[in-house]
Amino acid sequence: MNKWHTMVIPKDHYENIFDMPVEVLHEVMSTLKYVVDLYKEKLGIDAVQIISSNGKVAQQDVFHSHWHIAPRYPNDGQDVNWKLYPEMINEYHDMLKQLGVGKFIDAPIR
Repeated sequence: MNKWHTMVIPKDHYENIFDMPVEVLHEVMSTLKYVVDLYKEKLGIDAVQIISSNGKVAQQDVFHSHWHIAPRYPNDGQDVNWKLYPEMINEYHDMLKQLGVGKFIDAPIR
């Protein structure tokens, strides 16, 4: 991937985020934060991607939870090209209602 690419992997086996206890997820996130802070403080890296695919359809191909920390550098050729769906903006409030998070209904659409 890139120089300093790091993986964070829980010690116990969890296939993906869906079967991971929230306490373990908190530990993983704390570890991710610790590593990216080291990147910034010791190496001057101030841009990273945190990547974790969960489920076969989401392109998970190693079925043990893990997170990639990928440092990013100008012109590193590792661009992720996300496809945008502007037509879904109109569905935003309905999606929030379906999730039962009505307190966000008045949130601005970006």
